[in-house]
Amino acid sequence: TGAISGISVSGGTGTLTYQWDDPASQTDSTATGLIAGSYTLTISDSMGCIASSGPHTVPNFSLPSAPNVITPPVYCAGDTAADLVVIGINLTSITWYSNLMLTDSIATGSPFTSNATTDTSFWVTDNRNGCEGVATQVDIIFSPTPAAPIAGTDTAYCLGTSIFDDLVAQGSGGIEWWADQGLTISLGVGDTLPITPGLGTTIYYVTDTAGACQSSYDSVIITVDAQVVANITGNLAICEGESTTLIATGGGTYLWNTTDISSAITVSPSITTIYSCIVTNGACTTTVSDTVTVGSLPIANITGATTACYGESVTLTSDPADTYLWLPSGETIQSITIMLNSGINNYSLVVTNSCGSDTANTQITVQAPVAAGPDAVLCNSYPTGYLDTLSASPPGGIWSSLDALVSPNLDPNGYIDHLSIPWGSGYEIIYTVGGCSDTLLLDVTGSDAGEDTIVCPTNDYFNLPAALPNGGIWSAPFNTAANFNINPDGSVDKEGIRGEIIFVYSSQGCPDTVLVDLCGENNVWVANIFSPNGDNKNDILFVRGEAIEWVHIKIYDRWGEMVFDSGEGLDAMSKGWDGTAKGKTVSPQVFVYYLEGAFLDGVEIFMNGNITLVK
Repeated sequence: TGAISGISVSGGTGTLTYQWDDPASQTDSTATGLIAGSYTLTISDSMGCIASSGPHTVPNFSLPSAPNVITPPVYCAGDTAADLVVIGINLTSITWYSNLMLTDSIATGSPFTSNATTDTSFWVTDNRNGCEGVATQVDIIFSPTPAAPIAGTDTAYCLGTSIFDDLVAQGSGGIEWWADQGLTISLGVGDTLPITPGLGTTIYYVTDTAGACQSSYDSVIITVDAQVVANITGNLAICEGESTTLIATGGGTYLWNTTDISSAITVSPSITTIYSCIVTNGACTTTVSDTVTVGSLPIANITGATTACYGESVTLTSDPADTYLWLPSGETIQSITIMLNSGINNYSLVVTNSCGSDTANTQITVQAPVAAGPDAVLCNSYPTGYLDTLSASPPGGIWSSLDALVSPNLDPNGYIDHLSIPWGSGYEIIYTVGGCSDTLLLDVTGSDAGEDTIVCPTNDYFNLPAALPNGGIWSAPFNTAANFNINPDGSVDKEGIRGEIIFVYSSQGCPDTVLVDLCGENNVWVANIFSPNGDNKNDILFVRGEAIEWVHIKIYDRWGEMVFDSGEGLDAMSKGWDGTAKGKTVSPQVFVYYLEGAFLDGVEIFMNGNITLVK
């Protein structure tokens, strides 16, 4: 709306009245709230005189647009808000308000310094030609600044021996890691940061961000220490009663196994002792140790036999020392081997080391020689008895053998059952006197003429059994009634020879005998009649023959019932049938027999026939 004012009136009588021709018929010299158009004012006095003014025109002005304000950024707590700035219009017509109703005008123009420190809203309008436009709302927002995150605990590592743990921060979620205090070199975002620090000290910085607001930083210090190179120096070899100073180097702190914590310690061990020290440099620790060897005054000690057998060597040995001197031989080594004379022998030893010297003596008694006597040969044809104990010296010794075949058959007094020892040569027999011994060799030998046998030759000769060992000689010295032709191959001409003959086989001077029963030609027969009447004449029916190995006879009566069975063997020839069956005497009659068997040479026998039993 518009207004018309400033109309000046002069003259007239009495009181003046005013009348506008606007729709409201206003009666004041000034008309307000007028819409655009032409308006006339009529003025009257008390005398009825009338004057007019107009027409006056109220132009048609539009409302100003809402001001365009630069949107302020979001501020963090503690920031100073920047001035508010309107752009694009006559800045002198700007009015700022603190409330939406536009009743509290607080400033004009642009820029506007708000001095806001918390969230605040302002409204700004443009005034033109008496018209105030629509207000623009401007909001100033402050976001809270997050607290600094917790960066973790400062940690020290040892170079090359540790695996670096990731750094872990605790915050509200906008974690960022930095390499510098000025927060210009970002290392990464997130709660966890893998690290590979180098030797020395590295500081890592971490912040937390909420919105546009970044917290102050927290920091964590990672120290990487160089590995410890430690050493112990000092005199490591002392004698009993002495002391030595050991010095450990290479670290910042020290802890000895003696509980000392200084780098140098003085010790007086009574025995060889290992000393160790834990050497620490920052996060790096190592243990170094060394041995202090305590030397004793040498103690001469001779180890070795004090008795020996004649012809044996004796080894004398000293405990360890730096130098050795054996007397009377003059040898200078730790062990000596000597041959001694019979009787008593005296030896001395002088030993030295870095701590002194000492002497020891020993006496070695060498026994008289022991002799077992000559080697022996025993035949299996010899009776058991004693070895040649009279040849052993000195007398009174003990006989033994380590051979498992000989030992059970040899008594300590020299009695030997050589017949229980297998044939062989070189059996060792030991004769021992007072711990000293001598050995003789025993050969156990003989001849084996084989097993007694029955020979039924089918040729003009027969062979003697295979005898051992080969190469012996056969003879028949006990059979002078016949002439024997014994061939070198062990065959004998049989002419004129029959019955049991003793043959002798001799080898290596040891004889053995064998009995050979020389039979006639193969022959078997059964009597066809016998009379079991108790007169001791032809009472038993026998199978008779020569060169028979076995026979088996079965006898049947005329009804086919078996009345006798000799069984397989020689019972039919030695016992025969007495004419009974099942314990009862049978009546005279004719019986049938069946005979089978074999001769000594393997020829089989099959026979049958009749037998007449008479009384």
